[in-house]
Amino acid sequence: MKDQLLPLIITDTFKNFQIITKYKNLRVLYLHGNAIDKIQDIKKLSSLPQLRNLTLHGNPIEQAKGYRQVYFTKVIF
Repeated sequence: MKDQLLPLIITDTFKNFQIITKYKNLRVLYLHGNAIDKIQDIKKLSSLPQLRNLTLHGNPIEQAKGYRQVYFTKVIF
């Protein structure tokens, strides 16, 4: 069986995206309820080619202008 990574759930005060971007086979990432507040940070997730499911609700970034566009165009698709 090839490398397979189960869904990754990180809650509380996560902000270190450089660690996550090393997991190129990551498909599911739950980051809800953290302290994520910069669009630049979620843009880094576009380097994860297998990522298909990402949750970010409950983060300050939800209030950022352009957040939804970056989420759908740069990260998920």
